[in-house]
Amino acid sequence: MSKKILLFILFGFLLNILISSNYIYKLNSYETVDTDDNFRHNLIKGINENHWNKAYKLKEDINSGKIFFISGDIYNRNYLPSIVFYIYSIFTGDDLYEVNNGNLKITDSDKKLFLLIFQSALFSLSIIFLINVLKNYLNKNILLILAIFFSIEPTINQWHSSFFSGSIFLSLQIILLSLLLRLDKKYLSFFLIGILSGLLFAQRSAAIFYFVIIFIYFLIFLEKKKFKKIIIYFFSYLICLSFILTHNYLRSGVAYLTPLDQRTALFHYFEPEIISKKENISFSDAKKKLSDDLIIWKTEKKLNLENEKDLIIYLDEKKKRSIKTILSNPTISAKIVLKKTFHSGLLDPVYVYFFSNTEYEGKNTYYKSDLHAKIVKFRLFYSIFIYIFSIIGFYIALKNLKMKFIFISCFSYFYFLMILGWMGSTRYYTACLPYILIFFSIGINTIFNRFFLKINLNDLPN
Repeated sequence: MSKKILLFILFGFLLNILISSNYIYKLNSYETVDTDDNFRHNLIKGINENHWNKAYKLKEDINSGKIFFISGDIYNRNYLPSIVFYIYSIFTGDDLYEVNNGNLKITDSDKKLFLLIFQSALFSLSIIFLINVLKNYLNKNILLILAIFFSIEPTINQWHSSFFSGSIFLSLQIILLSLLLRLDKKYLSFFLIGILSGLLFAQRSAAIFYFVIIFIYFLIFLEKKKFKKIIIYFFSYLICLSFILTHNYLRSGVAYLTPLDQRTALFHYFEPEIISKKENISFSDAKKKLSDDLIIWKTEKKLNLENEKDLIIYLDEKKKRSIKTILSNPTISAKIVLKKTFHSGLLDPVYVYFFSNTEYEGKNTYYKSDLHAKIVKFRLFYSIFIYIFSIIGFYIALKNLKMKFIFISCFSYFYFLMILGWMGSTRYYTACLPYILIFFSIGINTIFNRFFLKINLNDLPN
């Protein structure tokens, strides 16, 4: 690997640390603006606070003498982030919460920076690993461009300075992609691929079906001892899933694998919009109508939602009804999915900055604000720029690169687009970006070679 590539990766790492340090210095406190009667920590709010709180509960239980498998709280969000916060707490001594004016509040410890540094370091190492594998597919000019954009591209790198699950998820994606492209003959590699697949699911449950892509990839491109390697992969993958399943069962008496929010996502983000369009009523009215029907059903079934087993029965019914509504209205559903998927692909390289600097809920939120509307045109221009070069790069790759490279890159992209795009969130679309940036780098290199012949990256000093 050239020194130029390592220097750019180091530069990106140091830049992320600088940004993270600035966030911790300025925003490691509670919001000063409150328009919804609920102050929140600037950096750790929303789903981040949920994970932070789960880590605190896990730590409290273990400190009280409980073993790990009967400790912790209800599994209503992704599994791994709270474990990461718990491990961070153990290593740094940050208590996560402290009593302030009689209230339990997130600590103001600057040790949070160490967690952000870890995220940046893990991402930098994943880039090094990927480029080391890609040297068997791409020339050194493309690898240099890839290193530059992976190291500084803001839509990706903003997550390393946040407490969202996205940073570690991206790093796991890149390491897993590297191992899949390398396809080492050693059985240990397939064991590691299974473990990483399990960790990917634990970090974000949207990866639950990604094993299907990997399985098909193995069936097509493995040559020798195919089924033995696949069995090893599935065995190690099931180890991770069994760990989560066991923890849930021993803690709650109920064996389940996916977090509870996966049972409610369709209800919150999709089903009310279908009813709204179908019956020509507002989104809130549609949601209330659906909720009222569920309350009647819950009462008839005499479910106690304080009981985790009853809660799962209730949420499973909610998910089943949402799926039925979607399948019963295919035209409306398809239009909504297409619209939201396109919206999710509108890159937002400033999401974390404004998320941290504005109120989480209330009148001063980032979304639907004047500022959010004003910068849409800049985001659109930037997105078009990325996609044009990515399409060019894909066309070049299709003609020149090995089919296994095309297969795993494209199907990985479309998997995460399909599994997350329907929610319409630009935050979730980040999972698609590692695969895009590879083709983007090929596209940039192609244009430079064809139209800017005076700029020859080979002439740069090593």
